Amino acid sequence: MLEFISQVAKEAGLLALEKRKTLTESAIYTKMTDTDLVTDADRAVETFIREKLVARTPDYSFYGEEFGKSGDSSWCWVIDPIDGTISFVHDQPFWGISIGLHYEGKPVYAAVYFPRMDELFIAQKGKGAYLNGKQISASKRENLLECCLATGFSCVRAKRTPDNFEFVPELIRKVRGFRRTGSAAMDICYLACGRFDGYWEICLAPYDIGAAWLIAEEAGAIMTDLTGGDKFPEKGTLVATPVIHAQLLKYFLSKKIF
Repeated sequence: MLEFISQVAKEAGLLALEKRKTLTESAIYTKMTDTDLVTDADRAVETFIREKLVARTPDYSFYGEEFGKSGDSSWCWVIDPIDGTISFVHDQPFWGISIGLHYEGKPVYAAVYFPRMDELFIAQKGKGAYLNGKQISASKRENLLECCLATGFSCVRAKRTPDNFEFVPELIRKVRGFRRTGSAAMDICYLACGRFDGYWEICLAPYDIGAAWLIAEEAGAIMTDLTGGDKFPEKGTLVATPVIHAQLLKYFLSKKIF
């Protein structure tokens, strides 16, 4: 199954690259707000992925960003066809294809492919996480001051309060560095291979983390909500290795967001 998902992710990535070559303003639309974008490419790629998966698993449920939920099987494909659409539209490399297979709400298989970098992250429950065939692990840093954190601002687009602008000024003074790619899947995968040490965000959707969740956990990271519970992404999402997670969680608990 993992080999199959990996192949679908890579084929979908090639399709997205081809669609990007011919992307025009007339093929770019807004969703809930003027900054929340979707393109014809997002829809074409999700359609392609669904067709491939239905042919292999016709009885499984689906949950995709562009076409929503369908089916009632305990097995569910959780798909984000192009995570990082704004980067895609602006011809930046920070976007990818995210495919996760969940059983009863928990991820079992995952593949996230970043076509512009040709990086494929994969994981199977209990079998570890891999980047282009090499096993990966989250960082070993234990001092927050030595860490590089990542976040995103979907909460700003959704006009959610509080939003991350409240926390960034404080946290950026507590760490070595701070990054934002614009793709939750990329941020979490980068954490899984040690490029980032901690990640948090408010107002994500399940398809944003549907595959990266497993990759992070199989690499030794912890994912919780911002209260330390399992209600992510509804109550925010916090990902880090155990020591750094505890430090970040203490900070967010002090803010009493939820």
